[in-house]
Parts: sequence; C-alpha cells; structure tokens
Amino acid sequence: MPNENPMNLLTNEEARHRFTSFWQVLLENPDLNRKWKEQSDQRWEPIVEDVHGYGDYLHYSFFQGLLHLFPVRRVLVVGVYRGRDICFLMKAAETTGRKDLSIVGVDKFSDDFCRDWPEEKRGLGWEAAGFGRPPTLQDARENIARHQTCPVELVPSDDLQFLANCREKFDFIYLDTAHDYETVARQIDLCEPLLTPGGLIGGDDLDDDCSENWGVRAAVDEKFTHHMSMNEWIWLTHRSQYRSVQSIRVAKPGYFTSRAT
Repeated sequence: MPNENPMNLLTNEEARHRFTSFWQVLLENPDLNRKWKEQSDQRWEPIVEDVHGYGDYLHYSFFQGLLHLFPVRRVLVVGVYRGRDICFLMKAAETTGRKDLSIVGVDKFSDDFCRDWPEEKRGLGWEAAGFGRPPTLQDARENIARHQTCPVELVPSDDLQFLANCREKFDFIYLDTAHDYETVARQIDLCEPLLTPGGLIGGDDLDDDCSENWGVRAAVDEKFTHHMSMNEWIWLTHRSQYRSVQSIRVAKPGYFTSRAT
C-alpha cells in the first residue's frame, strides 16, 4: 500500500539495532563525533540563545538522531514550556530533510503548580516558588513561529486529560512534564493506545537522583520490558515493550545504555 505509514512496520529489534548502532559508531569514532558535535552546535545554540528552556546539545542530538533513524511523521510533545524542544525538533527535521513531520504540543500554559513540586510550594505560582516566569501559550507560539519549519499545533490542556481524551495516533511521543512517579506512570498508560503499531515513546530527566520528588526511572522500568537511554537522561523505547507488571533491575551506567528489566 503506497500510503501505509512505514512506522507501522518498525519492530522493537530493528529500533534497538538502529539506535544503538548509530550512537555507538559516533562514540567510537572521535573524528566523526567531533564533526557531529560541531555541526549540531551550529543548529542548537541559536535556539538556546533565543528560546528559554532546559534542553541542550544532548536533547538536540537525540531529536536529530531520531529523525535520521526513524520515519516518524506525527509527533506528540507532552510538556511544551516555552517551545525549545519543539524548535529543536523542527531544526532537526530541516537538517535531515524531513518535510513530512507534523507536531502536536500539549501544555497547561498556566501559573499552576506542577505535580512534582515540593508540597510546601504547591500553593504558589511559578515565580513565588522560584521557578521563574510561568509558561504562556503566547510565548510558546511566538518562539516556535520564529523557527518554524513544519506544521505545529499547540493545545492548552492538562496533560492527563488530553491523553485520556485524545483519539489520534502518533509515531513518537515525548514526555517532559511533571517527573514524579505517579504522573509518568499514568502518562505511559495513557500513551500506549495512542502510538502507531511501530511507534516510539521517550522522555527527559531519567535520573531520579536529581530530585527527591522524581520517579521517571521507576515508572519507565516498571512500565516497559526494555528501554534505551542517552547519558542516563533521555530515554526511548518501542510500543511493544509496554507492560503493566513491575520488575526493576539496575543497569550499568554509561553514556548510552540499552536496558532490559
């Protein structure tokens, strides 16, 4: 079928092979790695200077590698903040010649507390809690418009409500909202039926040691049989690895980890 989504045919084994082989080649070839870094810096640094956020070289490299390796067309970003990750994705699509990409971004875009905030700060707004100016839909739209290379739809909504009511299918879903265990585990459960048959899901902030309220790794380990990670920070896995039975095993740390539980 000429219009069939190629992501429907992507298996977990093929996804693991492509991802691990690609990054391993870079890590083992200093000259190639340096060239990749120099070229990436020219692309992500202007975005970082222009759009406030928390993503950096690692995040841009992840997105560019993802679009280089996999024929994802429809992407859902859960947690937009001010749009830096979406700008990274658009620049990565431009760099890799991907003209078929479209993105949906979901965020509350409000001054409400996040579920992973300390209990004593949950009655405060962003600035009062020490997290700076709150994200707004207008800021995100303006930031994305300055770097736009593909269609982007921004949806102001609570993440869990959106995921529970969404009926679209996505080739890749990226999670980066609250990082507490309960939120991430629930997001994963709600995302699984939204993925295409060969769809991929991933997210940021895998290291739970960064905050006593974080539980990303615990949720990912519990919900998936196997996942991969970059620098123990950005994780990625295939839809087929989803499960609901908890079984956790510690993986050896490293820049790139392929992790089974």
